[in-house]
Amino acid sequence: FFSSRRRHTRYIGDWSSDVCSSDLVNVQLDTPAAPTRPKAGADPLASRTDQLEREGNFAQVVRLLRGRTLSPKQEGQLAVALLETSETDSGELRLMKAVDSPQPDAWIFLGFSMLAATRNGPANRLDFALRGLAAQPDDFTRWWLRCSQSRALVELGRPAEAREVITTVLTEIPVSEVRSRARALYFAQGIYAALDDFEAQDRYAREALRLFDLLGIFSEGLSLRLDLAYRTFFEGRPDEAFSMIREVFQHASHLNGPRLAAAHLVTGEMLLLSERFDAALEHFDQMLAVQQKHGSDRLEAPARAFRAECLWRMGQMDWSGFERQIEALRPTQEFDHVTRAFYLGLIAFEMDDLTTAQQQFEKVIVGVALMDGFRLRSHAFLAYCRWAQGQALEDASADLLDVMNQVGGELALAIDADRLAALYSACERQNLGAGAARRLSQRARPVLHLRLLGGWEARINDEEVQIRLRKARELLAFLVMHGPATRDQLITALWDGSARRELGSYLKQALHGLREALRPYLPVGVDPVPLTGGHYRLSEKLSVSCDAAQLAHSPHAGAARDDLTGHTTGAFLTEVDSEWAGVLREQLQLRLLTLIMAAGQERQATHPEEAAQIYLKTKIGRAHV
Repeated sequence: FFSSRRRHTRYIGDWSSDVCSSDLVNVQLDTPAAPTRPKAGADPLASRTDQLEREGNFAQVVRLLRGRTLSPKQEGQLAVALLETSETDSGELRLMKAVDSPQPDAWIFLGFSMLAATRNGPANRLDFALRGLAAQPDDFTRWWLRCSQSRALVELGRPAEAREVITTVLTEIPVSEVRSRARALYFAQGIYAALDDFEAQDRYAREALRLFDLLGIFSEGLSLRLDLAYRTFFEGRPDEAFSMIREVFQHASHLNGPRLAAAHLVTGEMLLLSERFDAALEHFDQMLAVQQKHGSDRLEAPARAFRAECLWRMGQMDWSGFERQIEALRPTQEFDHVTRAFYLGLIAFEMDDLTTAQQQFEKVIVGVALMDGFRLRSHAFLAYCRWAQGQALEDASADLLDVMNQVGGELALAIDADRLAALYSACERQNLGAGAARRLSQRARPVLHLRLLGGWEARINDEEVQIRLRKARELLAFLVMHGPATRDQLITALWDGSARRELGSYLKQALHGLREALRPYLPVGVDPVPLTGGHYRLSEKLSVSCDAAQLAHSPHAGAARDDLTGHTTGAFLTEVDSEWAGVLREQLQLRLLTLIMAAGQERQATHPEEAAQIYLKTKIGRAHV
């Protein structure tokens, strides 16, 4: 999803086909309605095997061929069918035995290319695909090998070459070969994503999905839905994205090991970026378990890095532990190096080493990234590093704003909003980034606007906050005016020192009511009123603007005082009759009268009419005492 100046890939559901039975009608458009009679001299077993492959029925291929004496081609067909039905070890063993034959069939090399796709080996994947193509495969096998070749080229950072390959394949495949065409379209959409041609990606993806649905094929169709869900999330439609994800997992039994691992990884990253860390951890753990079961390590580096970030952000892993986890990553392919570079950049950023951070994030931008989040977040951190080191804001943020204009990605940037709040606030002030900069700035530290003088009103950013319990509203006012307080201090203040046993329960109700009212405006998992060191306080993620607090701390002279006296009217928290509120009400009223008199005296000699208007406020003020 990024500009064409940078090469990347996001397409991770790139596994070869895996078709299992489903409750949908399986319409075999590439199969004649009536069975055709085999040509004279044709091997019925070979014909039946070829037909089952075209139908994607690899489970039947395994049942048909297992236990027989097979030709070199049939050995390869059985090995691939075993891989496609998640019997990875058995499939690999057959491939290793068959490759030593004098003339290995193209199916053997297809199987090895598929294995390399699950084991951090794009170069090996490409090599085996080319060897298979040199082994004079039939059309069906050649098209499949070309698809694997194209995907390997993308992972090696050569998407333009991949486009040439897949374009040729799509021109060769006849309309009657629906399944092969659907597979080629499936690979094509990933190539166009890597080329930043999102219109073509969407066109190819939806056509492939239409064909898979028509054929009743769940596996590749589900993987394609996974890709579309990921894209939808980055376009700013999380509800739709997670709905598509739920559909994928409802039919997860139809996915083989690699596809299921990819589904868990994509879901985990989306949950991580949504700051739903507990749920994200579950998916990363399941992904690693699936890979271990199937002897794959292709997605291990990003999964372990994501997992470490979750634990660190949840406070279950300290900073040194997080560093050790990232340093322990052992990259074996280019997108592993991109993963490690991103987190090394994040570590350097946290340590205020902006030069090193910038170098690492630049590696991510020019590298081949498996997950879009790495690249998008790197653009944001890179903009901050450049700006903080003296580059003009418009120039420093140009690449980031370019990406956001093309893709959106605002949801993916929210997780780092508090670290980059100064950047987004500066962009908002200079009208850069339009609404996205403003929303990210607000998300970094949402502003609670609290009016306590002359009435009650609570707003966060531009939305009114409904706090139904009166004691919950009083609790908020007390914390804003007095700061952190212990349980006993809160009970003493809100219930005038009463020692009744049930007050502890009442305080819990007030805390619950306040937390529930504020929780929707804070990142998932953030406690709006945390208990830290025995003291309740408002979350540090929340910025507070309160008229009563401004009055209490207003200067005796100057423009700020004059502005305050010009707009502040009404008594403090009139709905509360607790002693603490009454005392503060009198103090604030005297404070306001003192400021009004000081402002009048300053103007009396030079602007008597203005002074007279100011003095009139003292009558208004006294009326509220």
